[in-house]
Amino acid sequence: MLSERIEEEGVAVAKRLNFGSFETPPASARVPTWNVRDSPKTNGFGRSNDVRPDIHQGTRVGSGSYPASVSPVRYGVPLDGQQRRGTASASTGVRYRTPDSDDDDDDGADDRSSATPSMLVNSQKICKPSPAEEQLQSLQQQLRHLIQVEHQARSHSRQELWQKEEHALAQHLANITLELQAKEAALKLSDERLHAQHQHQRDQKLKELQKSHEKAAELQQQQVDKIQRQAREEAERKAAEERKRQEEERIRKQKEEEEARRKVQQEQEQARKRAEEEAKAAADKAAAAQKEQQQQAQAQQQAAAAAAPAAPKSVPSEKAAAAARCVRVTPAAAKYEKSMAKRMSELEASIQHILNDEALKKQRRDIEKKMTVHVQQISATLDQVAKKCVDVYQLLMSLQDPAWRTFGMLQFVIKVMRQYELIALNNKAAYPLALVLVKVSTQFPTLMEMMVALLHREVPTAVPMSVVHDEAVLTSTQYHRLMGYKEVEDKATGGKMFETTDELCKRIEGLMLLYGAIVQVDDPNNPHGIDHGWTWLSRALNVMPADRITAKALICFLRSAGYTLHIRFRGQFIKLLRCMHDEFLPELARSSDPDVAPLRTLLAHYLTRTVYLQEPEGRAMPRVDISSFFDRD
Repeated sequence: MLSERIEEEGVAVAKRLNFGSFETPPASARVPTWNVRDSPKTNGFGRSNDVRPDIHQGTRVGSGSYPASVSPVRYGVPLDGQQRRGTASASTGVRYRTPDSDDDDDDGADDRSSATPSMLVNSQKICKPSPAEEQLQSLQQQLRHLIQVEHQARSHSRQELWQKEEHALAQHLANITLELQAKEAALKLSDERLHAQHQHQRDQKLKELQKSHEKAAELQQQQVDKIQRQAREEAERKAAEERKRQEEERIRKQKEEEEARRKVQQEQEQARKRAEEEAKAAADKAAAAQKEQQQQAQAQQQAAAAAAPAAPKSVPSEKAAAAARCVRVTPAAAKYEKSMAKRMSELEASIQHILNDEALKKQRRDIEKKMTVHVQQISATLDQVAKKCVDVYQLLMSLQDPAWRTFGMLQFVIKVMRQYELIALNNKAAYPLALVLVKVSTQFPTLMEMMVALLHREVPTAVPMSVVHDEAVLTSTQYHRLMGYKEVEDKATGGKMFETTDELCKRIEGLMLLYGAIVQVDDPNNPHGIDHGWTWLSRALNVMPADRITAKALICFLRSAGYTLHIRFRGQFIKLLRCMHDEFLPELARSSDPDVAPLRTLLAHYLTRTVYLQEPEGRAMPRVDISSFFDRD
């Protein structure tokens, strides 16, 4: 479109050049007109044929010329691009202007007025174009060519300019990209340095924390060693005192025996003297004989009276024997349970005056509160376990009276056993409690005796012992009491009732997990170590019936102690588990209790998936709780 428009404007300019004329110069610059006679060849208009406007020179060809100070004015445009922009026109002094409509009208009027009929006729007769027309055509062609060249030059210049601009923009964008990449690299490097700095600071903090904890642990260990040394010295002192007391008791008994022998000799001497006196008196002998006959008659009467009610006692003895047959327990386990119960009765009797004295109520509550706080503060870190061992040990050592110390140990055991609900919900909570209990019992062996006796009292499955409910022999009340069911208040009637089997199983779960955690503590001074755990498991599989309560006790005990049993007994433990899989699980599958199926599945999973090869969660406790350190920050 632009080239066509330029071409149309060029054609219009060419037409105007054909009919235009130079403007009349001012009077001061006007020169004489040409002499026709001086020109050898003139046309009909009084102009020489050789006089032609020279666009390239900017002057008129011929004898006439304009002064140098006056520039002629021509119609149209210059031939080259520079003159069109005004540079060449300024140098040559030629001025151009474009004819307007008034010029066209004037030219047309002049042409019409000057044209004569003869000229029109002559022009019609001419067939060959005139030189002016040829020159016009040539000028038109040159103009078209120049316009095309100018258009191509401008297009080329614009293209080059666009390319240069695009290249410059691309270069600028490349520079910006490089700058962005450099900035990103710098930012990345800065982030890495900052991250490394933070990591270094964190490592330094952790190292400092580790050092502080190690130092604290070392101090605590020194304190524990000091306490243990003091305890040993105290034990040695007490042993020496005990030996001294025994020696004094032995000497006292010897003196008493000698005194008794002297008394016996004196009595014998007196008896001999009395016999001599009785022999001398005949009357006294007759009276003595009569008295003996009376005594014999009385003895016969008493023997007859004692033999009369002896027959009806055979029936209760038969019932007792039948009830004994319902109890499933090995003789060794029954003997051990009786010895622990007897020991517990003796300990309870020794503190009975403390429990019954109302004046000592405040002291009892103080000890109970301190034990409650210590037990509740036991957490699954070695530092906290060591701290609580020291606290409980110091509290028991502060109780100088043996009865009060027994009361303190009893309260500690009771507070630990009351955590069975927490252990049933969070199984790994059993390990720190068991570790504190074992560590303290190494200094106070009576503490572990209390723990075992109270476990037997709370859940008979810890003996192990079970009862088969034979309604012909045992009443429901007797069965529930023998199995360890607790009597609770019936909210509906206000009376007493036994707890449900679900509640009993929940208590069995928590306490058997605790018992398994106690026996698996790896301490050579553990008074109730892994050997007792092996004994309990073998006795339970030998005599316990395949029911819900037995399955619950077995799975809980194996969950906490099975890993250590496998490490300690290896092949023997695997044989025992194979026996459980081949004999106990089939009997359990034949049970009609619907609550047995989930427990059988848990036992089968434990045996077939070899769960005992994996260390139970919570057994390996960290030295400190690092999360609490970050929470404080």
